[in-house]
Amino acid sequence: MGGPKPHASHITLPRQGGGNWLISLVVFTLIGCRAPRIALDSGTVVDAGDDASTAAIRDAGTINDAGTVTVADAGLQDAGADAGTPTPCAIAADPKDIPDPRSIQSATCYDQLMTTIAAASTAADRQHAADAFVTTVSAAGGFPARDSTHAIFCTRTAIDHAPPNLAGDWNSWSTNAEQLSRVGDTDLVCITHTFNIHERHAYKFVAPGLWFNDALNPWMIWDGIVPTPESTYNSVVALAGSTLDAADVWHAPALSSKLLGDERREIYVHLPQAYFSGTAARFPALYTQDGNEAITEGGFEVVAANEIAAGRVAPFIGVYLPLHDVSERMLQYSVGSAGSTGEAYGGFVATEAAPWIDTHMRTLARPESRATSGVSLGGFIAVDIAWEHADVFGLTASQSGSFFWNADCSVNPWSIPDGINCGSRGGDLVNAFKNTPKKALRIYLDSGTPGDNAPSNEDFAAVLSATGYDYLQWEAPGAQHAWPDWALRYPKMLAFLFPPAK
Repeated sequence: MGGPKPHASHITLPRQGGGNWLISLVVFTLIGCRAPRIALDSGTVVDAGDDASTAAIRDAGTINDAGTVTVADAGLQDAGADAGTPTPCAIAADPKDIPDPRSIQSATCYDQLMTTIAAASTAADRQHAADAFVTTVSAAGGFPARDSTHAIFCTRTAIDHAPPNLAGDWNSWSTNAEQLSRVGDTDLVCITHTFNIHERHAYKFVAPGLWFNDALNPWMIWDGIVPTPESTYNSVVALAGSTLDAADVWHAPALSSKLLGDERREIYVHLPQAYFSGTAARFPALYTQDGNEAITEGGFEVVAANEIAAGRVAPFIGVYLPLHDVSERMLQYSVGSAGSTGEAYGGFVATEAAPWIDTHMRTLARPESRATSGVSLGGFIAVDIAWEHADVFGLTASQSGSFFWNADCSVNPWSIPDGINCGSRGGDLVNAFKNTPKKALRIYLDSGTPGDNAPSNEDFAAVLSATGYDYLQWEAPGAQHAWPDWALRYPKMLAFLFPPAK
């Protein structure tokens, strides 16, 4: 897991009530509370979230035709120029790839914006120029706009509201040291900061009573406080000569799932260092359920980075799939029982999330290079997804999987009266493997003993052996049904799924 969590992670704070909660979290930050596995200090934790406008801006230009495109001027031009005239800040961007955040060179766009603002004759023209600037920089990889030593941080603020301050690990998370300035009479506010070319920092914006991350910047790191399903993240700025932290993740634009009733689903992506090696190499991908907790409680992304760096695991893309609402977990991670929506959720992963990832990243888009994984009931649904969509996923892994699940289970089995339960042996999915012709799947199973769903995993392993599957199943004596134990076993799982080249 990379070390114990910070003390603040063990403190239960009220999720409502605003002021006292915010003050408490600020205090935790200023006294240096941080997760030891993260190289830089972590910030405070209130996330304003993406409203519809900022989400649309962040996604602008990223879904496009095949091939490299030039991010167009979109009206960012000198006043009086002909419509459509290219601007000096046009940036080459590939809508089918994620640019190295350290390679983004977009500061000239800000220079051009200021020139355009000064020359524009109407407020509408100035706002149009600001909108075009945000669209251009967002499509080129996101904010801050930057060159080798400067970063230009920007956000949107209503005209009648004071601009927020910029707080980061370089200014000790000061709430008033660096206030953004309004760009003309637009809703855009910005500030320029000079860094050393080798620096990488975490930051948030601060308004009265509110800390929030940069909705225009897709690069994030968990802020190290309170690892809950609603955990928040700091934004990250990395200059050209810096090294990305092992825990840095890329926050994909939320996907609207038709199969889940237009639910907007967040996705966090952990890219291996080799992804930015300057080659066109493609990588396998692992789709992890309970994606938020896998990062904040398991530190799985850091474990993965360490195993890859040590040469024990081949580089792969980690796709972390958080629940839309943790209260839906029992419904979305189960199948066959009354109220279960696992089939629809599996369809989302296989036919909506995976194609989106394949379209926007350099993946090896083939079943033998795509894997699903999860813990507990998340492990059950991970295997079920691969079983139902073996044409998409050829690899699957479960830690302490709930393979006892069957049609008689309640979506909340622990509320069933004593004497009526799901049982502890292999359930419906295990029987499906037993009674159906073998599919092209490689399968990993682990669990603790005694308990920890070991009996149903043992039943599943016996079926896999009898039906000739390529699988690995093992047990860790004394291991608990908990994230620290799953993290300890995670390297063995990764080595099975993505063994290094020989």
